[in-house]
Amino acid sequence: MVSYRINTLLFLFSTIFVSCSTPEKTILPDWNNPSVWGIYNSPKYLTGLGVAQIVSNNISAAYKEADYNAFSEISNKILSNIKTDKTAGRTEIRLVESKDNGLTEQASGEKYSKAVINISSSIIVSGLSIIKRYVDEKNKLIYSLGILDREKAVEEVAIKLNEINDKISSSNSALSEYIKSGRLNFFLNETKILIQLLPQKEPLQNLYTLLKPSYYPSSTLETDVTLTSILHLLRDVLSRISLEKIEGDNQKGILDRPLSKPLSVKLIYKDINDILVSGLRVDFNFITGEGDLTASQRTDEQGISTANVTKLKRSSNNKSFAISVGLNLNEFIDNPDIYSEFNKVIEGISTNTTFNFTLKTINRPYRVLLVLNNNSGVNEESYTGIASSELRKYGFQSFTENDTKRLSSDRIKFLIKQEQYDKLANSLQIDFDYLVIGDLSFANGNEYQGMINYSVDVSYKAISLKDGKLQSESFLRSITGFGLNDNQAKLNAVQNGWEELARSFVSNILSEE
Repeated sequence: MVSYRINTLLFLFSTIFVSCSTPEKTILPDWNNPSVWGIYNSPKYLTGLGVAQIVSNNISAAYKEADYNAFSEISNKILSNIKTDKTAGRTEIRLVESKDNGLTEQASGEKYSKAVINISSSIIVSGLSIIKRYVDEKNKLIYSLGILDREKAVEEVAIKLNEINDKISSSNSALSEYIKSGRLNFFLNETKILIQLLPQKEPLQNLYTLLKPSYYPSSTLETDVTLTSILHLLRDVLSRISLEKIEGDNQKGILDRPLSKPLSVKLIYKDINDILVSGLRVDFNFITGEGDLTASQRTDEQGISTANVTKLKRSSNNKSFAISVGLNLNEFIDNPDIYSEFNKVIEGISTNTTFNFTLKTINRPYRVLLVLNNNSGVNEESYTGIASSELRKYGFQSFTENDTKRLSSDRIKFLIKQEQYDKLANSLQIDFDYLVIGDLSFANGNEYQGMINYSVDVSYKAISLKDGKLQSESFLRSITGFGLNDNQAKLNAVQNGWEELARSFVSNILSEE
């Protein structure tokens, strides 16, 4: 009897112990049970499960957080399929409270959430709703089951996709028209518009493919315009452009004077028939020699761009000059983040031609008698020798008073003063073409950064000794010379002054020929 009672107590104790030690099972919602959410368990919907902790018995906040997390899961499913550099960092879920509780039961008097997902500035997905909530009171958790109605969402995406495809198609058609009419400036700007549109289309196209039911069309919402095709067209068009010289090549110019003819080029797009290209900028630049040019010009309706050389300058190479003419597309280069591939194509295009010309030379070696007034303090030989040497550079035979044997220097100066040029010409032993009378006057010297500088004014008259008439005259102001001391500075000023005199005289002679 005692043994029976002990056994009975042990059985009861073990039963109680087992029942006490077995944890209570948490019953979670059976989301896959058709009786719970029925038709929503189908390919027509994307689903997401959200969980939130109830803190301080604030069930309203927990509902909202669980709903948001359910929508987030749906959002992540979308983004994993369409995420690009253009959409990264722009995703935003916005909850929209609704009184419509037709999809599910109402709990604790809360309004059930709906939402939209802002994927980018151009993509907003709607049709998201919470269809079921579950409260785990023991663990203080809220579960929310959200859905995205793919059919409703895809309709909105299709509308936006059609809109952007229409814009792309319109821009693409415009490219052909601009090419045919030679308005390649419009072509390049329209190309940039397409490059802006195409990245907006890509995530929309991916989203449409993700959301659409099998019975929805796809081909009507696709285009064959891609970034690759646009860049290929751009390269092809730009590779067909060429510059052709019209006039101005192989001229002979004069220092300090403009070229007699403008430099003109024609910009052509090579196709079955040559198309004249208007509206693009063409640059003219010296690549050999120096000079002044008019500003670069855009091609006109005839595809022509013209520049004028307004002055040829003295340089280390006075024998030849060359001007490069090239198409300049820098104005179309833009923000590299968006147009990096476009910019590479533009920067890789080189369309150039070159104009060459030389200095005009005298037809025969003219003889020039130089009579220079020397009040400079520079010795006579250096004073006259500089001017003579400069004239010889241009092919003139230069003589001074010391080279004349029949007349004395005083007699020459007297006849010049009396303007008896015909008598002077008849009295000279050598037959001269021109008499050049020059005068050079100094301003006071100044010291600047350890150097002495002098400024000189030079004037001259050139008389034809064939008919005694004034051929040319000029007054050249403020020609500066530098040196470590007075003598060096004066000599340098004299040299620069006579160089200017010789160039002016030569330019006048050559322009008359």
